[in-house]
Amino acid sequence: MSAVHATPIYPETATNAANATATHFDIVVTIETDPKDGSQYCVPRNIPKVMHPGDTVTYVSPNGLVTITFQKDSSGLYPPPPKTSPYVDAAGNDLPTVQGGVVLNVQNRGDYFGECSLTDPVTKKAIYWHEDASGSVSAKQSDYQSGGNHVVK
Repeated sequence: MSAVHATPIYPETATNAANATATHFDIVVTIETDPKDGSQYCVPRNIPKVMHPGDTVTYVSPNGLVTITFQKDSSGLYPPPPKTSPYVDAAGNDLPTVQGGVVLNVQNRGDYFGECSLTDPVTKKAIYWHEDASGSVSAKQSDYQSGGNHVVK
């Protein structure tokens, strides 16, 4: 499965980015198992380094239903109020939580951290971040790549 349906060259400057071709990205989320304790966590495999307004994204997984929850823009580059997601619905409203299998419209510039989870369609068990023995989110969650930055320029 190809993760990108077109292969434009995206310059890093805002001026040139306006001339870039809109691209559709399939971001694949899979399940990994921690060899130390056997616990499972989800991993987004191919978040683009940079996206631009006008691009579209679909989250897909062979392991279940994908849900991504975003933190607000952390770049500090864009005027308040901070946006909560790179994606908007047809009415222009931010989408702080999105589901897999849906084509999403990239609109809001900024840096957004997306936290991934997968729900098994049979057992309905959700797999989130790597958890420690106490059941709380591990301080080393970044080691497990259960999410990732979505940069929109």
